[in-house]
Amino acid sequence: MISQLPSPKVESDSGQVYSFNKTLFTRPEFNVERFINLARHRATLDEISGDLRSYLKTVQEELVELINVEYADFVNLSSSLVSLNDVIERIGESTNTSFNKYCESTFQLKESANQLNDKREKLSKCYLEQISLRNKINFVESSKRFIDLLEQFPAEMSRRQVERFSMSLADLVNTFEACKETTDDNQNGRDYDRVMNFIISKFTKLVTECLKQKFRDVNSKDIESIMSCLQIIGQENVPMEIISHDIVSSTLNRCFDGKDSLCEKLTKCLETVIKTRNTFLEGSNEQVGCLRYHFIDSCLLKGLQETIKNNLASNILINDTTLFQKCFFELLQFVKTYPRRKDNKSLLVSCLDQFNMHIYFKLITSGYSKKINVELGKATNKQLEDIEVSIPNLEYELDYNSFFSLEISKAIVWSFNDVSNEKIVLDPLLSRSWTFLISNFNKLITFLEKASELEFEEDYKVPIAIISDVQRLEESIMGLCYGVFRSRIENLRLDWRIFGNVFDSFFVMLREKSCLFEKILIDINKKTLDKYLIQVNDVPKSYRWTKKPMPESHSQYLTSIVDYLKKLEDDFKTYGVEDEVKEKMIVEVKEYIKDTFNRLSSNLIQSIQQTFSSLQRFKNREDENTSNVSGSSSDEAKMLKQLELDKIFVCNTF
Repeated sequence: MISQLPSPKVESDSGQVYSFNKTLFTRPEFNVERFINLARHRATLDEISGDLRSYLKTVQEELVELINVEYADFVNLSSSLVSLNDVIERIGESTNTSFNKYCESTFQLKESANQLNDKREKLSKCYLEQISLRNKINFVESSKRFIDLLEQFPAEMSRRQVERFSMSLADLVNTFEACKETTDDNQNGRDYDRVMNFIISKFTKLVTECLKQKFRDVNSKDIESIMSCLQIIGQENVPMEIISHDIVSSTLNRCFDGKDSLCEKLTKCLETVIKTRNTFLEGSNEQVGCLRYHFIDSCLLKGLQETIKNNLASNILINDTTLFQKCFFELLQFVKTYPRRKDNKSLLVSCLDQFNMHIYFKLITSGYSKKINVELGKATNKQLEDIEVSIPNLEYELDYNSFFSLEISKAIVWSFNDVSNEKIVLDPLLSRSWTFLISNFNKLITFLEKASELEFEEDYKVPIAIISDVQRLEESIMGLCYGVFRSRIENLRLDWRIFGNVFDSFFVMLREKSCLFEKILIDINKKTLDKYLIQVNDVPKSYRWTKKPMPESHSQYLTSIVDYLKKLEDDFKTYGVEDEVKEKMIVEVKEYIKDTFNRLSSNLIQSIQQTFSSLQRFKNREDENTSNVSGSSSDEAKMLKQLELDKIFVCNTF
């Protein structure tokens, strides 16, 4: 129960006592009605009204006091801001004055710098003109000194004279390059070139005559120094071109006189090259340097190149591949054994290039390509009767014409045999021969694919020849591959595994095609055997209304089947089909014979029994015993007996 007495008043912080709590006014959920209700518990309405007026007056006084304090602070702040603004204005005036003075001084410095730069450019231009003038003077003096030396050029240069020429030539080249760098006038540049070309041409001509004489006299003394001089002006090849044409080529051409064969003449020519080289290098006690080697090798090999071009390569008849092989093989052996082969590679290759290897390769491979393409065309055009099949001679393993049955097999193996022979397909043609081999392998696979689409009817010679050839193809190619071809590839420092993987893939494809033709061969045999086995249904014709005696042996068609299987086995042996493959196919054929015979005979027995029952019921419905007696010697009984004998024969034979 709520007390009727008023609650005690609340004392404020200022000492004034109110009938309400001041903090209620600051709460966000302040509610007037609730405030009145709470206050009425402590005082009457008049007291509450008085307390509210008193509290309002107190709040107003505190507010006025707060405003007075804040205003005093504001006045002090305003005074401080005015003083601060005065200070900033005084500082700004001082800064502007300093900046103006700085701008004036900077402008003066810039003017001074521009004047200094103009003077520097004038001095630099004068300096460059001085350099250009000095270079011109040096070039003129160097040219004059060198021309004076050329006027005194001796027939036989001593070491001291070579050194003088070398130093003077180096000085001339340096001054010429300096003049070219500092001149901006095209006319002046052309003048420099004209003078330099004249000097170089005259010097090169004189040095060439000197080197020609040294070559004739087999005198290699000072060759290194002379070649160094020519190397300075980039003319080291000029004397060698002239010497190779005027001296070396003329000497080597004489080797081709006489009645000897071209191969013997070439051998004599190559021996002359080696002999001349050895004599030239042994004629001096000085240490042989790279430039001397380069000189003698370039002269000799360039002369040899020209000689081969004029006297050999153009004279070999394009259809005389044997002579081509012999000559090129001799030259190839010369190249392989020539000293410093790595340094002279380009010259040696140029000698080999004088032989038209493209035409030669076409000649040695065209026959094989033609045979392979002809056989492929027969299979593609479904000309089964034109595909030649010969009986292989399995004893002559290396005589591929006898060892294989199909013409395409013979061409494939013979082509690979020739490609593997280093005297027929020479080393420069190995890459082309590899492409040729891959093309032939691809054509063989295509031939087998097209042949598998032919309609063989009852002729199984082509499939059995393909099966036998494929197994021997793998053996022969494998032997050539690892016996000869691999060593040639490895001699070129190539990774054999890449080539081996290609051969392995080819052999896998051959085995797949062989399995395909095994299936085709079995299907052909099944069709042929069906014509024999269908004669099971002819047994009733042999005994119905014929009055033949009760049979005592198997039917004649089974004898024909046995003869056919015997012929098939003989053909397997004749064509050299592997025993494992042969046994597998024979077993499958025999299983087919038994299954087909059992199926046909079972159907026939059922039909005979049904027919026999119907006839018996029709002929004799009264005497069952009589019918049984007559059935024991009836036509149906003979038929069943014949089928029983045939079944026993099939089970025992197949």
